[in-house]
Amino acid sequence: MAEPASDPAVYRLFRDDEGEPLLRPSAVLFLDLLGTSEPRGEEEAQEHLLTTHRALSGARHHGGSERWDQHMSVSSWFSDNLGLAFPLQPGLDFPAAVGLTVVAAAAHQLSLALDGMFARGAIAFGSFYADPDFIAGPALNNAVAIEKAAVWPRVTLDEDSAALAMYGLLEQEFAGPTAAWRSSLMVDEDGVVFVNYLDSIELVVEEADRGREALRVHRDAVRRNLDGRHPPRVHDKYRALATYHDDFLAGCLQEYVDDLYVEPTERLGAFKPFAHDVPAPEPREAFE
Repeated sequence: MAEPASDPAVYRLFRDDEGEPLLRPSAVLFLDLLGTSEPRGEEEAQEHLLTTHRALSGARHHGGSERWDQHMSVSSWFSDNLGLAFPLQPGLDFPAAVGLTVVAAAAHQLSLALDGMFARGAIAFGSFYADPDFIAGPALNNAVAIEKAAVWPRVTLDEDSAALAMYGLLEQEFAGPTAAWRSSLMVDEDGVVFVNYLDSIELVVEEADRGREALRVHRDAVRRNLDGRHPPRVHDKYRALATYHDDFLAGCLQEYVDDLYVEPTERLGAFKPFAHDVPAPEPREAFE
């Protein structure tokens, strides 16, 4: 079975020596844009289409999920959902694949949030297959299942991905408070590890001095959804986002962010940076 010459080289990783489809260990992101299925009138639907189209275009650009931007990763958009993966390959080991997927997830989430839209998803590590028209595999199924079971808009890591992230943290020569793994992930009160997308501002906002403005835009987007328009179940999602926003700011220089807190009337949980004291499972034997 010959491979089309126009396919990016990364797709060759998903073929065996005979050219047949092959599952490959990969870090896989599934991302779902929230709020797109709400009922709308014709005029409102048209306006929402334009807003969503613009937001998704920006997210594809900042997150690297454009078809022509695929070098080490593969991606597929279907409606308002994204499947993106970094397969293992020479020069890209287990923790690195998870790390790049975390970066991609953060950039997509933040770009969408700055356009007033929020996403929920999951990162899973395992067997995966991709070609330009089709993605499948146990890791994708796991990521979809985790996303569907999630409550508030965040990208959570499955146990294997969290274990690999912990391994990456412990292996860093200078794994202190400024270590990349520590800042790119956070943990909730139940030990669930999730992507700290606000830490990726420098990836999405080109001018360094506009970081404060980006945080203000994010604060205002969260506040708008705390105005009582949503039923309690949905309102709680934005309470959680408000708590996350404020807990992120708590780790920043206060003179930089002291006027940027959401300060919800009622917090939902508490979140802390990913660190050595975070319980995480040991990597499976297959990773070693």
